Amino acid sequence: MDQNFLLGFVAALIGALVGGLAEAGFSYVFEGFRYRREERRRWFRTALEWVASGKTQSLRGANLLGANLRGVQLAGADLSCANLYEANLFFANLSGADLHWANLQKADLSSANLQGADLTGANLRGADLGCAYLPGANLWLVNMFRANLGGANLSGAYLFEANLAITDLRKANLQEANLCGAIFGKADLRDANLEKASLVKANLYRAELNRANLEQANLREADLWGGDLRDANFRSANLREANFRWADLRQADLSDANLEDARISDAQIAQAKSVKGAILPDGTKHD
Repeated sequence: MDQNFLLGFVAALIGALVGGLAEAGFSYVFEGFRYRREERRRWFRTALEWVASGKTQSLRGANLLGANLRGVQLAGADLSCANLYEANLFFANLSGADLHWANLQKADLSSANLQGADLTGANLRGADLGCAYLPGANLWLVNMFRANLGGANLSGAYLFEANLAITDLRKANLQEANLCGAIFGKADLRDANLEKASLVKANLYRAELNRANLEQANLREADLWGGDLRDANFRSANLREANFRWADLRQADLSDANLEDARISDAQIAQAKSVKGAILPDGTKHD
């Protein structure tokens, strides 16, 4: 048999096989994209019709990637483990909703109602929660790295060990919130209200806290290294064993605060607006 004929036959056979496999592969990928698109549409319809359907359908694990759910009524809905990446939830009602372990990365939750919602372990990295309403919400272990929480209401919220590094919290209300062990590295907390908040062992490394209200807050063993604390209100705050190294305390109010065993220099204390009635690092009380 002619050698060229054999080589041509083998080449043609290989080409046919490769072409068939490529065609099958493209078909598989195309079908996969189509299936996921239809799945998202199905979940989207279910979410929009959730109230009308009697609130009985579960949205657990729903694929709502990029969905426009602006102003939707989902109070009390089960959205646990749902994919809401880049979803539009502006002004949505999610009060009491179950969103634990949900993916809300880069989602728009500005002005949304999340009162009492369970967001345990949720991913809110880069999300917009400007002016959102979250009193009493459970945000344990939540990731809010680089999120926007400017003007948000988080009063009484549970943010134990949450990641709020490089987060915008300007003028946010965190009154009586549980922030123990939370990470606020380089966060912007200017003009924030943290009155009576619990920040035990919180990491506030180089955080901006100028003009923040921390009256009666518990910052025992908190790390405030290099923070901007100018004009901050620490009246009657528990600052025992807190780290103030390289922090700027100019015009801060430390009156009646407990600074026992705190790492703070005499020069820093001298910068404060008032130290009246405060317990100093050596345990003595300032007149």
